[in-house]
Amino acid sequence: MIDERPSVLLDLYDTLAWVDWPSVREGRTRLAERAGADPGCFLGQCDQTVAARSLAELGPPAEELVRLLAPCGAAPWRAELADLVELDRATWRRGVRLFDGALEGVRRLRRRGCRLAIVSNCSWQGGEVVRALGLDREVDAVVLSFEVGLRKPEPAMLRLVLGRLGASAASAVLVDDLVENLEAAAALGTGTLLMDRRGRTPDGHHRRVRDVAEVELSLFPPA
Repeated sequence: MIDERPSVLLDLYDTLAWVDWPSVREGRTRLAERAGADPGCFLGQCDQTVAARSLAELGPPAEELVRLLAPCGAAPWRAELADLVELDRATWRRGVRLFDGALEGVRRLRRRGCRLAIVSNCSWQGGEVVRALGLDREVDAVVLSFEVGLRKPEPAMLRLVLGRLGASAASAVLVDDLVENLEAAAALGTGTLLMDRRGRTPDGHHRRVRDVAEVELSLFPPA
């Protein structure tokens, strides 16, 4: 049965949360040094494999680290890997923070009767972030690319989210900071809101919002 209540599909990074990149780079540098790898090489490997890691193409966390460290001159013993994975996990839990008002905005949408989902292109660290921030307890579904093997703007990714919510495309809206993701949603008949917190995204096709409070206003305008 299709649930025709309003459904809001929320991106994670740069929509609900932001990455403190200096903190993340510092944590990655410590990890590389601890593993005996060249830090600059390791940082480069992380940057170059974002797309692959967002689909878990490098394997589970320990295997991913082995493959990232190998080109940088490090081959940690298996006994060391658990500690290195934990260091990476702690780096991301510490290095990603919710925007002011984001959590309350999500809760207000829930009180309005909206069905909510987080849909994000991310690696396994993104799953750690969602849990650390408690976002998984605030929404009806969490769909992360590394878990499902799909990425936005693939239509199949958006259909999967709608299916998990039991929602029709017409009753849903995607809130995202990337225009290409919104275009894919619009092609499916889903509403769109461009999260443009800094007013810098050049696009005239999608309504802009600056925060989650404005998402609520766009869906429930004052009488």
